[in-house]
Amino acid sequence: MRDTRVTPARTRRAQRSAAIATALAAVAASFAWPAAALAEPDPGPQSGWQASETFTTSHLNPRDVAVSPGNDHLFVNYEDGDVVNVIDVATQAGVDRAVDGWGEPILTVPAPDGYRVLAAGTNDVYSLTPGTWTIASEAGPGVDAMTYSQHTGTVFSVDGGLQLSERNPLTGALERWAGLSNFSMAIAAHPSLPIVYTANLIEESVTAIALDAVEWGDICGCENASTMLDLPGSSPADIAISPDGSALYVLDDAGALFSIDTATFTLTDSRSLDGMFPSASLSVNPVTGEIVAADLLGDVFVIDPASLDVTDTVALSAGLWDTAISPDGTRIYVTNTWDSVISVLEHVAPAPDPATNVRATPGARQAAVLWGASATGSPTYTVTAAGSDQALCVTTATFCIITGLPVGPVQFVVTATTDTGSTPSQPSQAVTITAPAAPASVPMPTGGATIAFAGSQPASALFGQKVDVVATGFAPASFVDVSLHSSPVLLGSGQVGADGTATFQVTIPASGIEPGAHHLVASGFTAQGAPAAAVRQITLAAAPAPKPTPPAPNGGGSNTAADGNRLASTGSDADRGQPLWAAAILLAVGAAAVTAARLRRRA
Repeated sequence: MRDTRVTPARTRRAQRSAAIATALAAVAASFAWPAAALAEPDPGPQSGWQASETFTTSHLNPRDVAVSPGNDHLFVNYEDGDVVNVIDVATQAGVDRAVDGWGEPILTVPAPDGYRVLAAGTNDVYSLTPGTWTIASEAGPGVDAMTYSQHTGTVFSVDGGLQLSERNPLTGALERWAGLSNFSMAIAAHPSLPIVYTANLIEESVTAIALDAVEWGDICGCENASTMLDLPGSSPADIAISPDGSALYVLDDAGALFSIDTATFTLTDSRSLDGMFPSASLSVNPVTGEIVAADLLGDVFVIDPASLDVTDTVALSAGLWDTAISPDGTRIYVTNTWDSVISVLEHVAPAPDPATNVRATPGARQAAVLWGASATGSPTYTVTAAGSDQALCVTTATFCIITGLPVGPVQFVVTATTDTGSTPSQPSQAVTITAPAAPASVPMPTGGATIAFAGSQPASALFGQKVDVVATGFAPASFVDVSLHSSPVLLGSGQVGADGTATFQVTIPASGIEPGAHHLVASGFTAQGAPAAAVRQITLAAAPAPKPTPPAPNGGGSNTAADGNRLASTGSDADRGQPLWAAAILLAVGAAAVTAARLRRRA
């Protein structure tokens, strides 16, 4: 019974195919394509989509192509039919599986154990199991187009232009059917709603079919479930939907491209592509949303989905038939039915734009290098000296401070790097790196920069004193030079910490400087790479004279023992200081007394 219903449609389909074949032959005869064009395809622009390789198929006249979820296999059918070719992407080696019929649509659908490949023959739908590539068939005459519905988890096909069929995604077996209201040759499913869309070749329209309202098993089952949108003057050849389901794209055989808002089912925009599009060559990049269409005359168009502007055109040989895009969005596969080849297009992103206006401010054994940002993305910048490949600084900012530079002239180059490449800038003007030295005069102070002595007296010090200085508001990891004015004297240098502060010890000169008011100066760079100076008025004074040491005592004895330890005192210093004449008087008195005593005894 189903054969009876679809036979008129199959006849019209055969007539259309014959007309297309005649048109193709006429076009082919009108062009003299150079043989070298196949071997050396135009690589296209230096950035954007371009042909990376072209390989010959194992059979003549490839038609429809599909790609595996892992981008490791292609599935191709041929105009002469009777085979589905499984091609290993890495080796380009092919495995053939026999089918009954000429080139018909091919579809990959998810499965619990990975995926399945459904391929339509003349009277059957074939299911291929990955790995073993075993093939099984189910009855399915006259399948013109197939699509997988993420919402229902099943496959929908248009058969013979006049029947909508729902199929088992693993086997392709027919589960239910309903008659279409229009003659359709292309189908797409909404990713999150129970709706499918068909492109109506004869009626110059597109139809939205609400699956919940379809009267399955009825020859007019889609009539009350369909909403039709007229596209006057068009002959829709293919249909595709955006990854989020918000937009529907319809391409007619003369190159008119339509964009339809699925929420309101209204036409929002249209563009005319220059070429012939008799086959179902429309694809949508699942990652970027870009629209891809192949022109029979040899151009592949990549189209911005928002504006419908052509963003890339890749010139290949005439005879293009179908396109398939890898699930990761990085490759476009294009079949050429005249040359029996498959071209692989890959997106080549441009190298980043260079950094601009590179300029340097020199300092003592260091320099601040600044530049204008690249106009491309968010690159990493590497600073080198001109003529050297040694990285002096790597940053994502637009300036850096480079320390440890040798004294002398230098130019700097900033190289912008992204995943797509590197681009060096023009070199900066030459600057001269100097040795550390005190500035000739007291500079103007920079807001936010300070200098002081550490401790309780931040503005006072003594000649010859070792004292810590604290400089704040300078660029982390840079160096700060501290000097003394009035007579310029470099006191020392220190490296700035992550908080913008440098603390280090210096020595105030012991001579050659007058006491009184002076300036303490810190010189370096701000955190933004600009020259910076901090200035503080200070007072320097001479150190006080040391107190004199008292003389050692002059007494007749010592309180120091022979072992060097001081003995305990047994009397006052006054007692030890009496003159010797007192002792002499006592001796004289004693001697007179003795003499008087002797005289009395003699008497």
